[in-house]
Amino acid sequence: MNNNNPIKQTIDVNSILCEIRNEIKEKGYTNDLPAFNDRPDQQFLANKEYDYLKTLCEVEPNKQLNGNGLIVFIKKIIRKLIKFYIVPIVESQNTFNHSVVHIFLRDYEMKGQINDLHERVTKLEELLREKGNV
Repeated sequence: MNNNNPIKQTIDVNSILCEIRNEIKEKGYTNDLPAFNDRPDQQFLANKEYDYLKTLCEVEPNKQLNGNGLIVFIKKIIRKLIKFYIVPIVESQNTFNHSVVHIFLRDYEMKGQINDLHERVTKLEELLREKGNV
């Protein structure tokens, strides 16, 4: 390969975009896809998943003990002996879990706001195009 004479090619991005826009107009494509918030089935699923996460975020340090009397008694003794070690770990895990669930909720809300703003920008761009400013 000879690198002394590179082939220079200019690309006219504006003409390509005009061609794409014309093709879109000719084919009658529109930008009327429903936003995430417009689909109630998606909102229902997101709310249902969030509620499910809230029920799972609490870790219970003392589960019900099963077995015969002697086994349950031994398990209770062991539980009391390691309580000083286990309880802070469980509390820390619960704090983390609540934080993660809260972040998921904020993320869901922010996505809704972003969709609303995107829809608003699209409408404003259409208005500008109609008035011939763009």
